[in-house]
Amino acid sequence: MSTFRTERLIVTPWRDAGVDDLEGIVRRIVGVGDDLPPEWQEIGGEDWLDARDVEGQVFLALADRPVGLLITDLPKASRADVVHVGYVIAPDATGKGFATELLVGFSAWASGQGVIRLVAGVDPSNEASVRVLEKAGFWPADRPFYELELDPA
Repeated sequence: MSTFRTERLIVTPWRDAGVDDLEGIVRRIVGVGDDLPPEWQEIGGEDWLDARDVEGQVFLALADRPVGLLITDLPKASRADVVHVGYVIAPDATGKGFATELLVGFSAWASGQGVIRLVAGVDPSNEASVRVLEKAGFWPADRPFYELELDPA
């Protein structure tokens, strides 16, 4: 697994990020707090990341501070033709183009890994996320999914 860069971001596997207070950072990005029900308290911490890591690869997006997470089902040890992606941008980083930049950067990186299609699910009522996907080149497929065809290297 490797790190990739965009104009403003360094995107690295979360375990390799070398940041202090990873749990606090993830909780800030995901937007969870102590006011959640007890059964949701583990969301956003290292246990939450470990659970996502079992499913694929989780990347931390860093600008001058951690600004987002990219969650994929990209296998760690083998190649995949189709990869599902999801992203979360910190509330204080929304509206600045980080989500689009993150997806465009991942698309280029994934293409170099032999991936031929990215799939992202989105609630159609989440207009901001729909716009991000469209700006990143995704098109509507079977609702609620958007897809992007890649030219593998």
